[in-house]
Amino acid sequence: FMARNHKQLGDLPTAESSYLQAVDLRRRLLRQNPTDPTKVISLADALRGLGTIRDNQDDFQGAIDVISEARDALNKLLEQEPDNTQARLALASCFHVLGAVSNELNESEEARSYHQSSVDVLVAILDTEDQRGEEIKAELSRYLNELGRNQRKLEDISGAEASHLKSIELREQLVTQFPTTPEYRSLLADAYINLGVVYKQNDRSEEAKELYGNAIEMLTKLVQEFPAVRKYRYSLGVTLHNTAN
Repeated sequence: FMARNHKQLGDLPTAESSYLQAVDLRRRLLRQNPTDPTKVISLADALRGLGTIRDNQDDFQGAIDVISEARDALNKLLEQEPDNTQARLALASCFHVLGAVSNELNESEEARSYHQSSVDVLVAILDTEDQRGEEIKAELSRYLNELGRNQRKLEDISGAEASHLKSIELREQLVTQFPTTPEYRSLLADAYINLGVVYKQNDRSEEAKELYGNAIEMLTKLVQEFPAVRKYRYSLGVTLHNTAN
């Protein structure tokens, strides 16, 4: 908790120190009971957190090293407990962060592989997990958006379109199921924009215009309903600017 708090405050050196202490403590606890799945997942969570801090500090190799260690520990656990949902969610997150770091290193093909793995893990969970469907759909839609952006960067246009369309489908489901949660409407607007970018760059301007219009309509309503939320005003302003150019 302290490490995440320092990260939110922008104190990355202190956050890294806190995560290192957490990793050391959780390693010792795991050595006392190496077959305890909760301790494996706890260590992996601390390693992943440490990796995100190192990524933010541009220590990309350091980030890859600790997140890869977390991934390997989770894979080993899942060999023994393949239906452990918490471990599978943690593994998907590891793949997602590895994909983000790879993108920063301009290793686009490797990034796509990691992002695809994060999506594959969550799709498999969603097929069998009913209790946490809302959480998994929201996370999966985010991972699909990242995969779609990566595919667009690699000029895999059909792949990018498919990923963004699936993200839109999931977010539309969330908006329908949870109409009082404004964040899902904001995420849906973002998904419309991402697909619109794909269409605009590939001479499908009318389809792009329709998607941008959907996003603007949704963001306008959010600004009207929640005028104090700066993020909604900013997203609307950026979208209006981009569609005018």
